[in-house]
Amino acid sequence: AAKAMVTGIDIFTQNKYECTFSTQDMVDAPLAKRKEYTVVNIEDDGVVHLMDEAGDIREDMSLPTDEWLSDVTKNIKEKFENGSSEVLVTVLASQDIEKIVTR
Repeated sequence: AAKAMVTGIDIFTQNKYECTFSTQDMVDAPLAKRKEYTVVNIEDDGVVHLMDEAGDIREDMSLPTDEWLSDVTKNIKEKFENGSSEVLVTVLASQDIEKIVTR
């Protein structure tokens, strides 16, 4: 039977995974959602207040602490503290996990 090798990179950790499947297998694939928010406030403990396009505020996200996202955290803090007119961030969500990943 024919085989297919699937390689994927975890969008939250950057870990690489490889799996081999039969070409007749049904393989589940996770769905990921991307949403942009405007940073309203950053608390001392890293909690970020975000506003979506509808004007709804959420206060349940924190700045990323992952090493591979350290530049993202640094850029967000710098832009916010410098009073940039609008600081936008992108939040990725999949399988009950959400994380700020860009800007």
